[in-house]
Amino acid sequence: MFRHICVDGKVLRGSFSHTKHKRAEGVFSAFAAHSQLVLARLPLDSKKDHEIPAMQQFLLDLNLKDVVVTADATHCQKKLSSAPEKPKPSS
Repeated sequence: MFRHICVDGKVLRGSFSHTKHKRAEGVFSAFAAHSQLVLARLPLDSKKDHEIPAMQQFLLDLNLKDVVVTADATHCQKKLSSAPEKPKPSS
């Protein structure tokens, strides 16, 4: 069975407010095409959270095997943007 996970970050339209001095809100989503399930939908605080480290941590947490993951060009990084914590082996 071919397994495919699509990931993307989006800025929510209309979430920026000049009158309230509020920044645009972002969200990171991961979708499993083979089972048609949303695996993750994480809000991103534009001040401290970004799409790149969110995806890197998401992939480390899942510990995937034999899965194709697609993302946009934002994720074409030569190295990790930050050092996400690797999952600790269970004892």
